[in-house]
Amino acid sequence: MKNYTIQEINDLVPEYLSSRDQKLLGVICMTMYSYLNNFLYRYEQNKDYREEVVSTVIERIIIYIDTFDASKAKFTTWITQIAYNEVMNRLKMRSKYHFTDDMLHLPQDAHYNDFELEDHLTVMIEPTDVRSLILEFKESEYVNSIYVDAMVMSMDSVSLMKYAIDNNLNHTTMKTRAHQGRKFFKEWLKKEKFKGKNIIID
Repeated sequence: MKNYTIQEINDLVPEYLSSRDQKLLGVICMTMYSYLNNFLYRYEQNKDYREEVVSTVIERIIIYIDTFDASKAKFTTWITQIAYNEVMNRLKMRSKYHFTDDMLHLPQDAHYNDFELEDHLTVMIEPTDVRSLILEFKESEYVNSIYVDAMVMSMDSVSLMKYAIDNNLNHTTMKTRAHQGRKFFKEWLKKEKFKGKNIIID
């Protein structure tokens, strides 16, 4: 697939608005997904939070692209400003309130992961153990494997949007599957590995 420049994306938007070619919309969204991920890194280094912002902005592109007014700004300038506002609002909210992440993040390159339990015990899990736990979780058939696969793709930095487009799936569906996969994995860990313990992700 051709890599499009930002200027080419600005030129493609009017073409999409006149033709309604869904392939063009896919090109626009995929290119902006990569661009916004790089742009937002300076403000948000947490990969999961950053991708959540980018996914939100991409969804807004799909929903509100008809409201774009080329006489006021370039398309990429308009979207970049929306992304900037979104990430700044989320950072302000996080600094104002104390959040405990309800999602289980298990980065592949981590040296270990801390699971802080109710009785203040900490379980240290090496990355190799995490992988074996995920395999055991999948083989247990606790949930449909599509949720586990989406979770693993998200962990391995596989673009859920690219996978969705290549397989004619909705990107939001893939994002939801990854979220549900982490949720079910956490639930399984609590039931099967850390019974009676409340796993809190720091």
